[in-house]
Parts: sequence; C-alpha cells; structure tokens
Amino acid sequence: MTFSSSNMYQDIDIDLHTRGPRGRSVVTSLSEACRITADVIEMYEKLASEHKKAMDELELYRSFQMRGTGPYNENEPVGPQVANRAIMDLNDRITALNLKITDTEFEKRRLQQEIESLNGTIVGLEQEMEKMNGTMEELSKSRNEEQENVQQQQNENEEEKKFIDLRKKYIEVNIKARDLENQKKLEEAKQSIAEMLKRKKDEENRIRISNVINSEVTATQRIGRFEVRQDASSTRVGGPTSNFTPVIMLHSEFASNKSHYFTWCPSNTSLHKRT
Repeated sequence: MTFSSSNMYQDIDIDLHTRGPRGRSVVTSLSEACRITADVIEMYEKLASEHKKAMDELELYRSFQMRGTGPYNENEPVGPQVANRAIMDLNDRITALNLKITDTEFEKRRLQQEIESLNGTIVGLEQEMEKMNGTMEELSKSRNEEQENVQQQQNENEEEKKFIDLRKKYIEVNIKARDLENQKKLEEAKQSIAEMLKRKKDEENRIRISNVINSEVTATQRIGRFEVRQDASSTRVGGPTSNFTPVIMLHSEFASNKSHYFTWCPSNTSLHKRT
C-alpha cells in the first residue's frame, strides 16, 4: 500500500478581503480544515512508513522461519514457535495499521468534502460580495444624486428666500411711501383746513370791519388781525356824511412792516394795501 506525501492543503491561499462575520467564520473554518488535513496527511505518511517497516519485518521473519536461523546471527537456530509468534504479532500490528489507515482515509475524504464545501461557500461569498459591490456603487450613485438634488433644493430655497426678502423690502418701501404720501396728504388737508378756517375768520372779521366802518368810528378798534381807526387827513367817498376815512392796518402782532395800511373800498367791500 502506497500513500502520497503531497501537502497541497497546507498552502491554500485564502482571500482575506472577505468581509463580515460570516466571511471571517468561513475563512477560519477553512483554515482549520486545511490544518487538520495536513495533520492527517502527515499521519498517513507515518502509518505508511510503519506499515512498510512491519511488512519488511514480516518478510524477514518468514525468511527466518524458512531458513531456521535468527535475525542477528544466521548460525543461531530459530525455533518454529518463536517465528510463528513473531509473525502473529506482526500480523496484528499490520491489521491495526490497516484499520488506522482506513480511518485516516475516511477522515481525509470527509475533510476534502468539507474543504470543497467551504470553497463553494467562499465562491458564493465572493459572488455575494460582487453583488454587494454593485449595490454599493448604485447606492453611492443614488447618494450622489440625492446630494445634488439636496444642493439644488438648497440653492432654490436660497433664491426663494432672497426673492421673499426683496418682496418684503419692496412691501416695506411701499408702506413707507404710502405713509409719506398719507402724511403729505394729511399735512395738505391740515393746511387746507387751516386756510379755510383763516378765510372763514377773515370773512367774519371783514363783516365785523364792515359793520364798524358803516358806523361812526370814534376810536381805534381791534378786530382779529386788524386795527380800525379814523384818518382825519382824508375824506370818505360815499357813505355817511363824514370828513373822516377809516384806516385799517394790521395789528402789530401780525404786521411785518408797520407802514402797511389798508383803505376800505365800499364798492366791493374789500381792503387795499397802501403805503
């Protein structure tokens, strides 16, 4: 019986790039199976050597039995019983070795099947890794597209925010402009009302002055912003017979120039400035 001393399972190159708990477990199992297989093959070689030695010794004792001499001295006689006992012991040893060899061969086949199974598992893991790599590439591409979409959305949001800010500023400016316009209109309305009240007051004063003039003015009288007094140096034209013409002038509180005088024109009941 002959045995191969090949140690092919001791030099299996395991792809260590396999990742994940499952991959590491498979690689560990494969490494352990290869180590045990190498031990089994080494046991084969020892059993084969021991078997060969036993067979050689058996042949030797058979030759001794045939010649009737001992193993150390060809002239020493060997009895048949000694030779037969030695042959029986050797046969027992050879039988035990054959049983061990059979068990070892069975273990070797079992380990070879386990190694093939583990190799198939590793191939499956490599295929799964390729699929995972493809999936990772797709995920990376999808993530990049998502990041681009997020960036684009952020840019759009920023543009929209700028537009909203500009619109708010536009509204604020319009509100301020309307406020200013309303304020201007309010001031104009106040001024118009003041002028209307002034005209009304002047009209009331004019009527009062007219009433005073149409009566005999004997002393200076204050009517609103005006003073009414008699001017003895001029004569009245028309009206009651009198040698005095009433002189109407701005009161000192309102006159910018005290030399401004107003003469009364009965024809249109108005005042004319004269100096």
